[in-house]
Amino acid sequence: LVQTTGGYLNSGNSGNISIKINTAPLQRMNSYLWSSPVAGQVLKEFSPATLSERFSTFSYTFDTYKDPGTITYTPVSTPSTTVFAEGLSYLIGTPDNHPATPTIWTGTFTGIPNNITVLVPAKPRFTAVGNPYPCTISADSFIVSNSFPTLYFYSNTNDPSGRSSSYAVRTLTGGIRTTALNATTEADVSDGTIQVGQGFIVSSPQYLAYPNLYFFNDMKIGSDGNLITPKGKTQGPYPLITKNTTKNNGIEKNRIWLNLTNTSGLFSQALVAYMDYASSEIDFTDGLYFNDSQTALTSIIDNEEFSIQGKSLPFDPTDVVPLGFKTDIAGDFSLAIDHSDGLFAAGQKVFLKDNVTNTLHDLSTGSYAFTSAAGVFNTRFELKYQQSSLGTVGNELGANTIVVYKQSENIKIEAGTQTIAAVKVYDINGRLLVERKEINASTASIPITGAKQMLLVHVITATGSVVIEKIIQ
Repeated sequence: LVQTTGGYLNSGNSGNISIKINTAPLQRMNSYLWSSPVAGQVLKEFSPATLSERFSTFSYTFDTYKDPGTITYTPVSTPSTTVFAEGLSYLIGTPDNHPATPTIWTGTFTGIPNNITVLVPAKPRFTAVGNPYPCTISADSFIVSNSFPTLYFYSNTNDPSGRSSSYAVRTLTGGIRTTALNATTEADVSDGTIQVGQGFIVSSPQYLAYPNLYFFNDMKIGSDGNLITPKGKTQGPYPLITKNTTKNNGIEKNRIWLNLTNTSGLFSQALVAYMDYASSEIDFTDGLYFNDSQTALTSIIDNEEFSIQGKSLPFDPTDVVPLGFKTDIAGDFSLAIDHSDGLFAAGQKVFLKDNVTNTLHDLSTGSYAFTSAAGVFNTRFELKYQQSSLGTVGNELGANTIVVYKQSENIKIEAGTQTIAAVKVYDINGRLLVERKEINASTASIPITGAKQMLLVHVITATGSVVIEKIIQ
């Protein structure tokens, strides 16, 4: 229901309507951030079978802007009489009789449809808001008009172990999702549309002392996948973007989405882009990592972790982007390109530099597999766009060209027709345990002793190629 008239005082509407919204498949103990598109909707009446203690408001406490802070959801004291406040969102659990298996739930809002300009006083650093209208709105228009650079969309349907983030992220640069195939948030993030009833969290820029948030008619769109460009008054440092059909929503964007995964279903996504209006410093194109998960892939700016990073144009192929990586579990992981656009979709090479194994991997040829101990490793990986003389694409010779295996107290290497120049053996923390140079043979035997552990064996051939194999000591 897209209404383009209405203002601060009078919506021009009378009488109730009912708005039904189907969720993505949710399980019994899942929850979702909701915002009402109608006036007068009582929380408990929206979801009568939800336990009263599962209606909550969002709060965030911190000491400084460098402090990671603490995310909390505080139960609403009387959800049976509390009305949805315009422009705010509430975390609501699924009904207590909802199936334990993923099932679509239909929520119904009943009341006079909102059609007025909505002002929401912003809290320090983060505020939980929501689409107040019975139509979709443009995420980019909201960002441009409000000086709030990053939107976080909560999803409680991902990794139950807590090792994947519960927040999809959106900036003017683009969006990242929380799982490989997460219909709950992907539509909101990937195409820049904020759905009817959708609650989300916004970041409050440090330089705004008393910010307010606004929702108004120019943000309204029809959810047809053909977004208009942001409109309305620019209140912050952001440019007013004009329509350019040859660019992405009026802005030139060249983007790479990277996925961190493992065989247990862990998922973390990061976005790096070279685009108009961005800089090499922290600015409104960057999306700060929400720091709510135990394992994550990020990019680093000024020693801070970002889920989304925008960088300036023109693109410089000598640029290097430090990546952040942390995990609370030791094991095998994979890092790969999810998708790309702009010059990266047109053939620009993207390399992953592993500073622990001293290798360079061409991500356009496939994913990079690696082993890691538990911990924070924010200097291990880098994105590069030119192949240097240091290392060659891992496994360039093929999986069966060189065979590495354990025999008694020795590592055996058979290279077939290749000549082995050198061998390096590392533990999973990146410590060099053994190095043999000037082998100049097609076979090698490397004595190794010590406790049982995972080892990375680097075989360097006479042609300069590098093959990395993992073995158990």
